[in-house]
Amino acid sequence: MANNRTNKSKKSKKNKLVKNMGTQLKRSEEKFRMLFEKSPVGMAMVEHSTGAFIEINNSLLHYLGYTKDELMNMTFWDITPPEYTEQEEAQISDLNTHGSFGPNEKEYIRKDGTKIPIRISDFILTDTDGTEVVWGIIEDISLEKENKKAMENLAFYDQLTGLANRSLLTERFNQLHGLYKRDHKKFGVLLIDLDKFKGINDSYGHLAGDVVLKAVACRIKKITKREEDTVARIGGDEFVVIIPDIESCENLKSTAHKIVEIIREPILFNGIDLKITSSIGISIYPNHADDLQGLLRSADINMYRAKELGGDNFQMVK
Repeated sequence: MANNRTNKSKKSKKNKLVKNMGTQLKRSEEKFRMLFEKSPVGMAMVEHSTGAFIEINNSLLHYLGYTKDELMNMTFWDITPPEYTEQEEAQISDLNTHGSFGPNEKEYIRKDGTKIPIRISDFILTDTDGTEVVWGIIEDISLEKENKKAMENLAFYDQLTGLANRSLLTERFNQLHGLYKRDHKKFGVLLIDLDKFKGINDSYGHLAGDVVLKAVACRIKKITKREEDTVARIGGDEFVVIIPDIESCENLKSTAHKIVEIIREPILFNGIDLKITSSIGISIYPNHADDLQGLLRSADINMYRAKELGGDNFQMVK
């Protein structure tokens, strides 16, 4: 009888332990489910073989603008822009090799067709039935990207005209200098200064001066519209243009002539036609100097020659 009672007691304890483990497992699953659904970061589970969505949390639905039913009938390929195909294939290779990848940055396509920048990390897990699934953690980095862009704008762009500032001009020059020194090629530098700009500010106020500067910036960009050309504002009314791949001095003279002509056109301000002209000095790498400051000094000398001749012209000394 004693043995029977002992066996029953052991069996009762075992059943109680199993029951407690089951209860704890259920609570863990409920907590996990709540964490998954309430997480401020996007989460998803997809089939490893097809990329079809199995589970999606509310944050990811919010990022993408889809309903859960809509996204459950799609794969992650459907929301991946075509330009990320190679990157995606490389990430899948990493996933298969190491069981995880990331964090990596890419974009997803929203329901409205716009793109959202994201940071994603993926992990391979084995489901209860032995099927391999991919667990993804997806973070919306739109605000981070916007802040980074704003900081870059402050650091590298003139806030009035949107042109490159001196810092970006120097960076672009250094990149170009490295390439052209190696290949023994030439590029030109144009230093543009507005004639009697102070008179605009004195007569019509600084708002008029700002209108003139912005208009001049747009006009220079219109003439030097190649992607490889760099247009910068480096002072109050001073602009610099770096023109790569010049075939001859005549190319630079032609560009300078067009800039002089387009700046000469009246600029409308409060119903008044403001008239401004410019003086341009030209220098050539490596003919006149090997560094940016040297090229600017050479161009500055030529620019003052243009002013001595009455302005509204350009000068280049061979």
